[in-house]
Amino acid sequence: MKNEYKILIAEDDADLRDTLETGFIRKGFEVKTAGDGVAAFDIQKEWLADAVITDIRMPNGNGVDLINQLAALNDDAPSIICITGYSDLSQVEAFDKGVDAFFQKPVSSDLLIAATTHFVIKRHQMNKLESLLKANPGQPVSNVADLLALTTQMIEEFTALWGVVGMFSEAASDEKGFVLNNKRLQWCSKKLEEYCSRLSEEMVILKNVIEQKTLPIDS
Repeated sequence: MKNEYKILIAEDDADLRDTLETGFIRKGFEVKTAGDGVAAFDIQKEWLADAVITDIRMPNGNGVDLINQLAALNDDAPSIICITGYSDLSQVEAFDKGVDAFFQKPVSSDLLIAATTHFVIKRHQMNKLESLLKANPGQPVSNVADLLALTTQMIEEFTALWGVVGMFSEAASDEKGFVLNNKRLQWCSKKLEEYCSRLSEEMVILKNVIEQKTLPIDS
């Protein structure tokens, strides 16, 4: 089943790159690949992938440089998933640079696809919520039902994602080699609270407007 999400894979190991590309395509993602950081960033500037999966050690532009360039894109920055078999970049350093998830090689393609899917969905939902709230600043949101549906969906997704965090924070996480950036998740949760608060305000405004329109006219 084809979906709307785009994935960019930066990996110099051709076999791993092809394996990941095949796995994401089977899940319906649109995929582009690069063998080094420079080529990957050139693709990203034009293609604007929703998520970039990058190795650290690569020729002609390593993963650290690529991560820094991606993070500097600010609002256009994609979700970033880091994979490495070396200690060139620690988890703490990666998370401070804005990486969403950190995988140690050898990589479980199923877990990598699942984690990437979570973050891509969050990114799209955040963008949709932002668009709804910015459509009419200071005015009630006309499609409050869409806003409510999106917020509810995000709550469900975050609940599921925190369950994944809990699972990988146990002893088994060492075997899986997969760690999520808790700071990024906490930031997303805070944003979700802001959306919920704004949603409540919008619904109150909408309720008042409806009540005013249905008040009987004095004769």
